[in-house]
Amino acid sequence: FITGSLGVVWPWKKAIFRRNEEGLFLFDKTGNRIIDNYDRYLPAFHEPNTWIAIFLIITGALLVLWLAWAELKNKKQDE
Repeated sequence: FITGSLGVVWPWKKAIFRRNEEGLFLFDKTGNRIIDNYDRYLPAFHEPNTWIAIFLIITGALLVLWLAWAELKNKKQDE
């Protein structure tokens, strides 16, 4: 489930908008272009924003692992 949702939260993507037969954008009832899919790509590693994003991704993963470890430790102490 989590692996399947990674494409949704992937930070490096560009929206591909739905078009009609003439190549014109299609709009929803609120006037926004309809997103058909996303073009996902690897980031440019020479940009500082890329390294900031990678640092935050790793920090978030480590935080989740630390919380899981702390929960296991607390369960063992309660037994």
